[in-house]
Amino acid sequence: MNNDWNEYIKKYKSNYIGGIILCVIFICLSFYTFYSEPKDISILPVSSVTLKTKPAFKVLHRKSSTTYWVEIEINEDNYIYEIRDIDYMYLKYKEFKAEINESDKVMIRTRNTNIYSIEKNGKDYLDFKATLKHKELNFIYFQTLFFICLVLFAIPLNLKNHPSFSFKNKNYVIKYHFVLISIALLSVFILLLFIDSKYVTKAQFINQ
Repeated sequence: MNNDWNEYIKKYKSNYIGGIILCVIFICLSFYTFYSEPKDISILPVSSVTLKTKPAFKVLHRKSSTTYWVEIEINEDNYIYEIRDIDYMYLKYKEFKAEINESDKVMIRTRNTNIYSIEKNGKDYLDFKATLKHKELNFIYFQTLFFICLVLFAIPLNLKNHPSFSFKNKNYVIKYHFVLISIALLSVFILLLFIDSKYVTKAQFINQ
C-alpha cells in the first residue's frame, strides 16, 4: 500500500502544490481587496459636482461571464468615475436611469474613481449598507472555501499511506481524490446553509 501511495504522490504532487499556491494567491488577493474597501461611508469625502453627460451603462460579454458598470463624467475634472461590481448590483437602476441626467447637480462620495454614494435632492441611488453586508458575506464564503481547499491540498503531502478505514475486520482504502472532491462539495453546501446564495452568485441587480 505504501508503494501505491508513493506512486500516487509522485504523479499528483505538482497538482497539489499548484492548488496550494493558487489558494494562497486567492486568499491574499481577497484580503487585500476586501480590506482596501471603505467600511464606513462617513469617512469618504463628499463632493458636489455637475454631470458632464448622462451616465453611460456599459456591458462587457465574455465566454463565461458578463460584466456591467456605469461610467460617470463630471465638469469638475477629467476623470471617468465608475459604479461597478457589487456596488453596481445595489444601484436603484430604474430610478437612476430615469432621474439622473446630463447637467444634474449631485453629491458623490468616492475613493479614487469608484463611486460609493450618489445623491440627488437627498435621495441616494446606491445602498452602501447593503453593499457592505454583501461584500462581507461574499468575503467570508470564499475565504472559508479556499482555506478548506488549501488544507485539502496540503494533507496528502503529509500522509504516508492512502486514507483507509476498517469495517468488520476488513480494511478499505479510500481514494484521496474522492475525499477531496467530497469534502469540497460538502463545504459548499454547508456554507450555503448559512450564507444566502445571492451573496456568492453573480446577478446584474439585487432586489430589482
